Amino acid sequence: MRHHKLFAKRSKCVLGHVISAKGVATDPSRVEVMSQWPVPTNLKQLRGFLGLTGYYRRFIQWYANISNPLTQLLKKNSFLWSDDSQRAFEKLKQTMVKALVLKLLDISKEFTLKTDASGVGLGAVLLQEGHPIAFLSKTLSSKHELMSTYEKEFLAVVYALEKWKGCLECYLRCMTEEQPKHWMKWLSLAEWWYNTNHHYAINTTPYEIFYGQCPPVDVPYVGGESKVESVDRSLKAREEDVDICKFHLKRAHDKMKSQADKHRTDREFMVGDWVYLKLQCHRQVTIRKEKQHKLSPKYYGPFQIIAKVGQVAYKLQLPNASQIHDVFHISQLKKCKGVVTHSGSLPGFHTQGVMRVEPLAILE
Repeated sequence: MRHHKLFAKRSKCVLGHVISAKGVATDPSRVEVMSQWPVPTNLKQLRGFLGLTGYYRRFIQWYANISNPLTQLLKKNSFLWSDDSQRAFEKLKQTMVKALVLKLLDISKEFTLKTDASGVGLGAVLLQEGHPIAFLSKTLSSKHELMSTYEKEFLAVVYALEKWKGCLECYLRCMTEEQPKHWMKWLSLAEWWYNTNHHYAINTTPYEIFYGQCPPVDVPYVGGESKVESVDRSLKAREEDVDICKFHLKRAHDKMKSQADKHRTDREFMVGDWVYLKLQCHRQVTIRKEKQHKLSPKYYGPFQIIAKVGQVAYKLQLPNASQIHDVFHISQLKKCKGVVTHSGSLPGFHTQGVMRVEPLAILE
């Protein structure tokens, strides 16, 4: 370049970003446009402002929290400019003017990920040698706002790792405000939380897709894992309470099973047997609609078994005019004793579900 007397500009503007030896900065001309942007009077103007500022959101810490009052106005029939909207509008313009110069990425150096969470949003910053490379922020949904502080902190870590996993493959040191050296131990729990929570896109949890079953209710705590005595004591007490609850639930289950088994008998039928059909263990108005339900018949038939379905169900030869399914659980059948000369019948009913009443005989 010197031989041909060519000169290079030390700073270069690429796609709205000024790249120099100091790092990456916002384009001053676009920042000037944002600082002089008039107060939006309709959705089109608001979308234009948020689109321009959102392009530089990686330069702004807590961008999502600052712009949240404005993004809420984009919802259907929600555009109503208020004092909160005006304050957020002015604050966002001032923040864009004071945007930091981000350090250029050097893949050979150590990365530091710093995350934080508030009551309404998540925030993260990716650093190298103490200088920010990019900022990341996101507002919390109404579901996530109900989470505990620990869960929000975990969510911030998972969200940042998901967004910046390409930059963090070589080396990553997870960091938060309180105890930066200890949060790495909680990443496995953050991953567990992420994989066992419902995802809107897939309408289920990643755990259920991978293992084919719902995730366990909780992760058992092993005493001594936490170095904080109060936390260790609380978690061990919780595990003891869980064991007590499991014991009482099992005892109640066994008691209910014992009572239910008193009304059960071992029975099995063969194809060709005649049985009575119980209609039904739950009252059905479409078949039985008498006023005196205690006097109405419980069993109809007999009907012949024509096939066995599985281990505990049988298919019956019902009348051709029958409008119910012909496969029944064994508990609904009772063996017919004696000689059967003809098949039984089912009660008739109208299409509206009302029993059809027919006289047996007409008396003069």
